[in-house]
Amino acid sequence: MLKSGALHYRRKRAGAGLKPEQEEVCRILSLPFFNRYSDKTQVYFLMENDDITHRGHHVYRVSFLSRLIASELGLNETLCESISLAHDIGHPPFAHSGERFLDRILVGKAGIHFNHALQSIRVVENIFPLGLSLETLCGIACHPGFLFDDSGRISNPSFEYSLSDFKSFDSFISASYKEGSSLLKNSVSPSFEGRVVRICDIISYVYKDREDALLLGYDFKFKGKRKGLSGELQLVRDVIEQSMRADCVCMSPKSAAELRALKKENAELIYSSSDFDNIEQSVIYPLFENLFMRFLDDLRKEDRSSIIFKHHVDYIEGFRKSNLEISDKKPYYNIREDLDYFMIVTDFIASMSDDYFISLCRLYFPNIAKKLALVGYFEGFNPNKRRKATAEVAPSLFDPDV
Repeated sequence: MLKSGALHYRRKRAGAGLKPEQEEVCRILSLPFFNRYSDKTQVYFLMENDDITHRGHHVYRVSFLSRLIASELGLNETLCESISLAHDIGHPPFAHSGERFLDRILVGKAGIHFNHALQSIRVVENIFPLGLSLETLCGIACHPGFLFDDSGRISNPSFEYSLSDFKSFDSFISASYKEGSSLLKNSVSPSFEGRVVRICDIISYVYKDREDALLLGYDFKFKGKRKGLSGELQLVRDVIEQSMRADCVCMSPKSAAELRALKKENAELIYSSSDFDNIEQSVIYPLFENLFMRFLDDLRKEDRSSIIFKHHVDYIEGFRKSNLEISDKKPYYNIREDLDYFMIVTDFIASMSDDYFISLCRLYFPNIAKKLALVGYFEGFNPNKRRKATAEVAPSLFDPDV
Protein backbone atom coordinates (compact mmCIF):
# COMPACT_ATOMS: atom_id res chain seq x y z
CA MET A 1 0.00 0.00 0.00
CA LEU A 2 1.11 3.55 -0.72
CA LYS A 3 0.87 6.28 1.88
CA SER A 4 -1.30 9.31 1.24
CA GLY A 5 0.09 12.62 2.52
CA ALA A 6 -1.61 15.41 4.46
CA LEU A 7 -3.39 18.25 2.67
CA HIS A 8 -2.15 21.84 2.93
CA TYR A 9 -4.14 25.08 2.58
CA ARG A 10 -3.33 28.76 2.14
CA ARG A 11 -5.56 29.70 5.07
CA LYS A 12 -7.55 27.93 7.77
CA ARG A 13 -10.84 26.51 6.62
CA ALA A 14 -14.14 26.64 8.45
CA GLY A 15 -15.24 23.04 8.04
CA ALA A 16 -18.82 21.91 7.43
CA GLY A 17 -18.44 18.56 9.16
CA LEU A 18 -16.93 16.87 6.10
CA LYS A 19 -13.36 15.98 5.31
CA PRO A 20 -11.61 18.88 3.52
CA GLU A 21 -11.28 16.94 0.27
CA GLN A 22 -14.99 16.05 0.40
CA GLU A 23 -15.82 19.73 0.72
CA GLU A 24 -13.58 20.40 -2.27
CA VAL A 25 -15.56 18.01 -4.45
CA CYS A 26 -18.83 19.70 -3.39
CA ARG A 27 -17.41 23.13 -4.20
CA ILE A 28 -16.16 22.06 -7.61
CA LEU A 29 -19.49 20.44 -8.49
CA SER A 30 -21.31 23.67 -7.54
CA LEU A 31 -19.39 25.82 -10.02
CA PRO A 32 -21.34 27.23 -12.99
CA PHE A 33 -18.43 26.32 -15.27
CA PHE A 34 -18.75 22.67 -14.26
CA ASN A 35 -22.15 22.54 -15.97
CA ARG A 36 -20.55 23.66 -19.22
CA TYR A 37 -18.49 20.49 -19.49
CA SER A 38 -21.53 18.83 -21.04
CA ASP A 39 -21.31 20.87 -24.24
CA LYS A 40 -17.56 21.05 -24.70
CA THR A 41 -16.42 18.50 -27.21
CA GLN A 42 -13.40 16.33 -26.52
CA VAL A 43 -11.95 16.06 -30.06
CA TYR A 44 -14.62 16.23 -32.76
CA PHE A 45 -16.77 19.33 -33.00
CA LEU A 46 -19.41 20.90 -35.28
CA MET A 47 -21.32 17.63 -35.19
CA GLU A 48 -24.76 16.76 -33.91
CA ASN A 49 -24.01 13.38 -32.44
CA ASP A 50 -24.97 12.34 -28.92
CA ASP A 51 -22.56 9.41 -28.90
CA ILE A 52 -19.24 11.22 -29.34
CA THR A 53 -17.34 12.08 -26.19
CA HIS A 54 -17.83 15.42 -24.51
CA ARG A 55 -15.56 16.76 -21.84
CA GLY A 56 -18.03 16.03 -19.08
CA HIS A 57 -17.99 12.33 -19.92
CA HIS A 58 -14.20 12.40 -20.01
CA VAL A 59 -13.76 13.92 -16.54
CA TYR A 60 -16.19 11.41 -15.03
CA ARG A 61 -14.22 8.56 -16.60
CA VAL A 62 -10.96 9.97 -15.23
CA SER A 63 -12.58 10.34 -11.82
CA PHE A 64 -13.83 6.76 -11.79
CA LEU A 65 -10.57 5.20 -12.99
CA SER A 66 -8.44 7.24 -10.59
CA ARG A 67 -10.68 6.37 -7.63
CA LEU A 68 -10.55 2.72 -8.61
CA ILE A 69 -6.74 2.74 -8.58
CA ALA A 70 -6.58 4.83 -5.40
CA SER A 71 -8.88 2.43 -3.54
CA GLU A 72 -6.62 -0.50 -4.39
CA LEU A 73 -3.45 1.36 -3.41
CA GLY A 74 -4.79 2.81 -0.16
CA LEU A 75 -4.62 6.39 -1.43
CA ASN A 76 -7.04 9.26 -0.93
CA GLU A 77 -9.87 8.48 -3.35
CA THR A 78 -11.66 11.78 -2.80
CA LEU A 79 -8.51 13.78 -3.54
CA CYS A 80 -8.29 11.91 -6.84
CA GLU A 81 -11.90 12.83 -7.48
CA SER A 82 -11.43 16.55 -6.82
CA ILE A 83 -8.38 16.70 -9.10
CA SER A 84 -10.18 14.75 -11.81
CA LEU A 85 -13.37 16.81 -11.76
CA ALA A 86 -11.51 20.13 -12.01
CA HIS A 87 -8.57 19.20 -14.24
CA ASP A 88 -10.24 20.33 -17.51
CA ILE A 89 -12.57 23.03 -16.16
CA GLY A 90 -10.51 25.70 -17.94
CA HIS A 91 -10.75 24.03 -21.34
CA PRO A 92 -12.09 26.35 -24.07
CA PRO A 93 -14.66 25.41 -26.72
CA PHE A 94 -13.62 23.48 -29.83
CA ALA A 95 -11.29 21.11 -28.00
CA HIS A 96 -7.54 21.60 -28.41
CA SER A 97 -8.10 23.77 -31.48
CA GLY A 98 -9.64 26.41 -29.22
CA GLU A 99 -6.67 26.05 -26.90
CA ARG A 100 -4.22 26.69 -29.75
CA PHE A 101 -6.21 29.71 -30.94
CA LEU A 102 -6.28 31.38 -27.53
CA ASP A 103 -2.58 30.70 -27.10
CA ARG A 104 -1.83 32.29 -30.48
CA ILE A 105 -3.89 35.37 -29.62
CA LEU A 106 -2.41 35.84 -26.15
CA VAL A 107 1.18 35.30 -27.27
CA GLY A 108 0.75 37.81 -30.09
CA LYS A 109 -1.13 40.48 -28.18
CA ALA A 110 -0.23 40.08 -24.50
CA GLY A 111 3.08 38.18 -24.50
CA ILE A 112 1.80 35.30 -22.34
CA HIS A 113 0.71 31.73 -23.07
CA PHE A 114 -2.64 30.03 -22.76
CA ASN A 115 -2.95 26.44 -21.60
CA HIS A 116 -6.10 24.74 -20.37
CA ALA A 117 -4.33 23.50 -17.22
CA LEU A 118 -3.33 27.05 -16.32
CA GLN A 119 -6.86 28.23 -17.03
CA SER A 120 -8.26 25.47 -14.81
CA ILE A 121 -6.09 26.84 -11.98
CA ARG A 122 -7.32 30.34 -12.73
CA VAL A 123 -10.95 29.15 -12.54
CA VAL A 124 -10.58 27.65 -9.05
CA GLU A 125 -8.09 30.21 -7.71
CA ASN A 126 -9.04 33.57 -9.27
CA ILE A 127 -12.47 33.44 -10.88
CA PHE A 128 -14.06 31.33 -8.15
CA PRO A 129 -11.54 31.22 -5.27
CA LEU A 130 -12.46 27.88 -3.70
CA GLY A 131 -9.55 27.62 -1.28
CA LEU A 132 -8.48 24.23 -2.63
CA SER A 133 -5.56 22.33 -1.17
CA LEU A 134 -2.05 22.58 -2.55
CA GLU A 135 -2.26 18.90 -3.48
CA THR A 136 -5.43 19.43 -5.53
CA LEU A 137 -3.98 22.48 -7.28
CA CYS A 138 -0.74 20.68 -8.12
CA GLY A 139 -2.69 17.71 -9.47
CA ILE A 140 -4.72 20.00 -11.74
CA ALA A 141 -1.73 22.00 -12.95
CA CYS A 142 0.46 18.94 -13.57
CA HIS A 143 -2.10 16.76 -15.31
CA PRO A 144 -0.56 17.44 -18.76
CA GLY A 145 2.90 16.83 -17.26
CA PHE A 146 5.71 14.30 -17.51
CA LEU A 147 4.50 10.74 -18.01
CA PHE A 148 7.08 7.97 -17.55
CA ASP A 149 10.79 7.41 -17.39
CA ASP A 150 12.27 4.27 -18.98
CA SER A 151 11.36 2.17 -15.95
CA GLY A 152 7.69 3.19 -16.06
CA ARG A 153 7.86 5.59 -13.11
CA ILE A 154 6.52 9.14 -13.07
CA SER A 155 9.75 10.83 -12.14
CA ASN A 156 11.52 13.76 -13.80
CA PRO A 157 14.69 15.01 -12.04
CA SER A 158 14.95 17.89 -14.51
CA PHE A 159 11.73 19.48 -13.22
CA GLU A 160 13.06 22.19 -10.93
CA TYR A 161 9.97 23.08 -8.90
CA SER A 162 9.43 21.10 -5.70
CA LEU A 163 5.77 22.20 -5.40
CA SER A 164 6.10 21.45 -1.69
CA ASP A 165 4.55 24.77 -0.68
CA PHE A 166 2.40 27.53 -2.14
CA LYS A 167 5.39 29.74 -2.86
CA SER A 168 6.89 27.10 -5.17
CA PHE A 169 3.49 26.44 -6.75
CA ASP A 170 2.84 30.13 -7.45
CA SER A 171 6.30 30.50 -9.01
CA PHE A 172 5.62 27.49 -11.22
CA ILE A 173 2.31 28.91 -12.43
CA SER A 174 3.86 32.34 -13.15
CA ALA A 175 6.71 30.73 -15.09
CA SER A 176 4.26 28.58 -17.06
CA TYR A 177 2.46 31.67 -18.37
CA LYS A 178 5.81 32.82 -19.74
CA GLU A 179 7.14 29.47 -20.99
CA GLY A 180 3.88 27.78 -21.95
CA SER A 181 3.34 24.08 -22.52
CA SER A 182 7.04 23.21 -22.53
CA LEU A 183 7.26 23.72 -18.76
CA LEU A 184 3.88 22.15 -18.00
CA LYS A 185 4.80 19.01 -19.95
CA ASN A 186 7.84 18.49 -17.74
CA SER A 187 5.94 18.89 -14.49
CA VAL A 188 5.34 16.15 -11.94
CA SER A 189 2.64 16.29 -9.28
CA PRO A 190 4.15 15.85 -5.79
CA SER A 191 1.27 13.66 -4.59
CA PHE A 192 0.63 10.04 -5.53
CA GLU A 193 -2.99 10.99 -6.21
CA GLY A 194 -1.97 13.63 -8.73
CA ARG A 195 0.17 11.07 -10.53
CA VAL A 196 -2.69 8.57 -10.60
CA VAL A 197 -4.91 11.20 -12.25
CA ARG A 198 -2.14 11.94 -14.76
CA ILE A 199 -2.13 8.32 -15.90
CA CYS A 200 -5.92 7.95 -15.86
CA ASP A 201 -6.37 11.09 -17.95
CA ILE A 202 -4.41 9.48 -20.77
CA ILE A 203 -5.90 6.01 -20.34
CA SER A 204 -9.35 7.58 -20.51
CA TYR A 205 -8.92 9.58 -23.70
CA VAL A 206 -6.46 7.46 -25.68
CA TYR A 207 -8.99 4.70 -26.32
CA LYS A 208 -12.15 6.83 -26.32
CA ASP A 209 -10.76 9.16 -28.99
CA ARG A 210 -10.20 6.11 -31.19
CA GLU A 211 -13.74 4.89 -30.61
CA ASP A 212 -15.08 8.33 -31.59
CA ALA A 213 -13.01 8.36 -34.78
CA LEU A 214 -14.29 4.93 -35.84
CA LEU A 215 -17.85 5.83 -34.85
CA LEU A 216 -17.71 8.82 -37.19
CA GLY A 217 -16.49 6.68 -40.06
CA TYR A 218 -12.80 7.52 -40.16
CA ASP A 219 -10.83 4.67 -41.71
CA PHE A 220 -7.78 4.93 -39.47
CA LYS A 221 -5.62 1.81 -39.35
CA PHE A 222 -4.81 1.60 -35.65
CA LYS A 223 -2.08 -0.85 -34.70
CA GLY A 224 -3.11 -1.49 -31.10
CA LYS A 225 -4.54 -4.96 -30.46
CA ARG A 226 -6.66 -4.18 -27.39
CA LYS A 227 -9.58 -1.86 -27.89
CA GLY A 228 -11.90 0.22 -25.76
CA LEU A 229 -12.78 -0.95 -22.29
CA SER A 230 -10.60 -4.09 -22.38
CA GLY A 231 -7.56 -1.96 -23.19
CA GLU A 232 -8.36 0.54 -20.45
CA LEU A 233 -8.85 -2.08 -17.78
CA GLN A 234 -5.68 -3.94 -18.73
CA LEU A 235 -3.66 -0.76 -18.24
CA VAL A 236 -5.46 0.02 -14.98
CA ARG A 237 -4.67 -3.45 -13.64
CA ASP A 238 -1.05 -2.95 -14.62
CA VAL A 239 -0.84 0.35 -12.71
CA ILE A 240 -2.28 -1.29 -9.59
CA GLU A 241 -0.03 -4.35 -9.70
CA GLN A 242 3.18 -2.49 -10.51
CA SER A 243 2.55 0.32 -7.99
CA MET A 244 1.98 -2.18 -5.20
CA ARG A 245 5.29 -3.86 -5.94
CA ALA A 246 7.33 -0.70 -6.41
CA ASP A 247 5.80 1.43 -3.64
CA CYS A 248 5.24 4.29 -6.08
CA VAL A 249 2.80 5.14 -8.88
CA CYS A 250 4.11 3.41 -11.98
CA MET A 251 3.48 0.99 -14.83
CA SER A 252 5.49 -1.88 -16.19
CA PRO A 253 7.97 -0.76 -18.87
CA LYS A 254 5.98 -2.78 -21.42
CA SER A 255 2.63 -1.13 -20.60
CA ALA A 256 4.26 2.31 -20.35
CA ALA A 257 5.72 1.82 -23.83
CA GLU A 258 2.32 0.67 -25.09
CA LEU A 259 0.58 3.74 -23.68
CA ARG A 260 3.19 6.04 -25.20
CA ALA A 261 2.74 4.29 -28.56
CA LEU A 262 -1.04 4.65 -28.41
CA LYS A 263 -0.71 8.34 -27.57
CA LYS A 264 1.78 8.87 -30.42
CA GLU A 265 -0.40 7.04 -32.91
CA ASN A 266 -3.44 9.10 -31.91
CA ALA A 267 -1.42 12.27 -32.40
CA GLU A 268 -0.38 11.19 -35.89
CA LEU A 269 -3.73 9.84 -37.09
CA ILE A 270 -6.42 11.71 -35.16
CA TYR A 271 -5.08 14.97 -33.76
CA SER A 272 -3.11 15.84 -36.89
CA SER A 273 -5.95 15.00 -39.27
CA SER A 274 -6.36 17.60 -42.02
CA ASP A 275 -10.16 17.28 -42.11
CA PHE A 276 -10.75 20.33 -39.93
CA ASP A 277 -7.73 22.40 -40.98
CA ASN A 278 -9.54 24.47 -43.55
CA ILE A 279 -12.53 25.47 -41.43
CA GLU A 280 -10.30 25.95 -38.37
CA GLN A 281 -7.98 28.41 -40.08
CA SER A 282 -10.47 30.17 -42.36
CA VAL A 283 -13.49 30.36 -40.05
CA ILE A 284 -13.01 29.35 -36.42
CA TYR A 285 -9.73 31.15 -35.73
CA PRO A 286 -10.99 34.45 -37.22
CA LEU A 287 -14.09 34.14 -35.04
CA PHE A 288 -11.95 33.60 -31.92
CA GLU A 289 -9.84 36.63 -32.78
CA ASN A 290 -12.80 38.84 -33.71
CA LEU A 291 -14.66 37.97 -30.52
CA PHE A 292 -11.53 38.51 -28.45
CA MET A 293 -10.87 41.98 -29.87
CA ARG A 294 -14.53 43.00 -29.70
CA PHE A 295 -14.81 42.13 -26.01
CA LEU A 296 -11.39 43.60 -25.24
CA ASP A 297 -12.64 46.88 -26.67
CA ASP A 298 -15.90 46.63 -24.69
CA LEU A 299 -13.95 46.09 -21.45
CA ARG A 300 -11.62 49.01 -22.08
CA LYS A 301 -14.61 51.26 -22.77
CA GLU A 302 -16.40 49.72 -19.78
CA ASP A 303 -19.48 49.16 -21.91
CA ARG A 304 -21.78 47.65 -19.29
CA SER A 305 -24.36 46.79 -21.94
CA SER A 306 -21.91 44.35 -23.57
CA ILE A 307 -22.44 40.59 -23.36
CA ILE A 308 -19.09 40.23 -21.59
CA PHE A 309 -20.48 42.20 -18.66
CA LYS A 310 -24.02 40.80 -18.75
CA HIS A 311 -23.11 37.12 -19.20
CA HIS A 312 -19.69 37.00 -17.59
CA VAL A 313 -18.48 39.76 -15.27
CA ASP A 314 -21.82 40.55 -13.60
CA TYR A 315 -22.71 36.87 -13.45
CA ILE A 316 -19.47 35.92 -11.71
CA GLU A 317 -19.66 38.86 -9.31
CA GLY A 318 -23.18 37.82 -8.34
CA PHE A 319 -22.14 34.21 -7.80
CA ARG A 320 -19.16 35.21 -5.67
CA LYS A 321 -21.25 37.48 -3.44
CA SER A 322 -23.98 34.93 -2.86
CA ASN A 323 -21.77 31.88 -2.42
CA LEU A 324 -20.46 31.38 1.10
CA GLU A 325 -17.88 28.85 -0.06
CA ILE A 326 -15.92 31.47 -2.01
CA SER A 327 -12.85 32.13 0.13
CA ASP A 328 -11.94 35.53 -1.35
CA LYS A 329 -14.62 38.23 -1.39
CA LYS A 330 -12.55 40.71 -3.40
CA PRO A 331 -14.21 41.74 -6.69
CA TYR A 332 -13.44 39.67 -9.77
CA TYR A 333 -13.52 42.74 -12.01
CA ASN A 334 -10.51 44.57 -10.66
CA ILE A 335 -8.41 46.27 -13.35
CA ARG A 336 -4.91 47.10 -12.10
CA GLU A 337 -2.98 46.82 -15.36
CA ASP A 338 -3.67 46.32 -19.05
CA LEU A 339 -3.03 42.56 -18.79
CA ASP A 340 -6.14 42.25 -16.61
CA TYR A 341 -8.32 43.11 -19.59
CA PHE A 342 -6.76 40.28 -21.59
CA MET A 343 -7.22 37.82 -18.75
CA ILE A 344 -10.93 38.62 -18.31
CA VAL A 345 -11.64 38.26 -22.03
CA THR A 346 -9.73 34.97 -21.98
CA ASP A 347 -11.77 33.84 -18.97
CA PHE A 348 -14.98 34.56 -20.85
CA ILE A 349 -14.08 32.81 -24.11
CA ALA A 350 -12.48 29.83 -22.36
CA SER A 351 -15.63 29.35 -20.28
CA MET A 352 -17.92 29.09 -23.30
CA SER A 353 -19.51 25.88 -24.46
CA ASP A 354 -19.33 25.07 -28.16
CA ASP A 355 -23.00 25.97 -28.70
CA TYR A 356 -22.73 29.26 -26.83
CA PHE A 357 -19.67 30.24 -28.88
CA ILE A 358 -21.50 29.49 -32.14
CA SER A 359 -24.61 31.41 -31.06
CA LEU A 360 -22.52 34.39 -29.97
CA CYS A 361 -20.67 34.44 -33.28
CA ARG A 362 -23.95 34.34 -35.19
CA LEU A 363 -25.04 37.37 -33.18
CA TYR A 364 -21.87 39.43 -33.65
CA PHE A 365 -20.40 38.14 -36.92
CA PRO A 366 -23.21 36.48 -38.91
CA ASN A 367 -21.42 36.61 -42.27
CA ILE A 368 -18.47 34.56 -40.98
CA ALA A 369 -20.48 32.38 -38.61
CA LYS A 370 -22.81 31.16 -41.36
CA LYS A 371 -19.83 29.12 -42.63
CA LEU A 372 -19.94 27.06 -39.42
CA ALA A 373 -21.93 24.23 -40.95
CA LEU A 374 -22.89 21.53 -38.45
CA VAL A 375 -22.95 17.91 -39.53
CA GLY A 376 -26.56 17.24 -38.55
CA TYR A 377 -28.22 14.22 -36.99
CA PHE A 378 -29.98 13.40 -40.27
CA GLU A 379 -27.21 14.24 -42.73
CA GLY A 380 -27.99 12.52 -46.05
CA PHE A 381 -31.38 11.25 -44.88
CA ASN A 382 -34.55 12.41 -46.63
CA PRO A 383 -37.75 10.98 -45.11
CA ASN A 384 -39.82 12.20 -48.07
CA LYS A 385 -38.07 9.83 -50.45
CA ARG A 386 -40.51 6.99 -49.86
CA ARG A 387 -41.94 4.36 -52.17
CA LYS A 388 -45.05 5.57 -53.96
CA ALA A 389 -47.04 2.53 -52.88
CA THR A 390 -46.29 3.21 -49.24
CA ALA A 391 -47.40 6.81 -49.59
CA GLU A 392 -50.69 5.74 -51.20
CA VAL A 393 -51.55 3.15 -48.57
CA ALA A 394 -50.67 5.20 -45.49
CA PRO A 395 -53.76 7.15 -44.31
CA SER A 396 -53.53 10.77 -43.21
CA LEU A 397 -53.04 11.23 -39.50
CA PHE A 398 -55.70 13.90 -39.59
CA ASP A 399 -58.29 12.14 -41.73
CA PRO A 400 -61.56 12.35 -39.74
CA ASP A 401 -62.82 9.15 -41.32
CA VAL A 402 -59.93 7.04 -40.00
